Amino acid sequence: MQISVNNQSIQIDEEATVAALVKAQKSQTRAIAVAVNQQIVHRENWSEHRLHGGDVVDIVTVVAGG
Repeated sequence: MQISVNNQSIQIDEEATVAALVKAQKSQTRAIAVAVNQQIVHRENWSEHRLHGGDVVDIVTVVAGG
């Protein structure tokens, strides 16, 4: 199925979860936040949150500053 990740269209498995997507994107999981269709998905829910065709996913890297 097709979804959008950070404004890029990608193909993923029908049964994909946020956790699988993050792993496939090789993102550093300690310093990121994930939103699906503009709703934050909390890290503890990544394994259960299934993605659907047409979903818009934003993976944002958290940067400390000061």
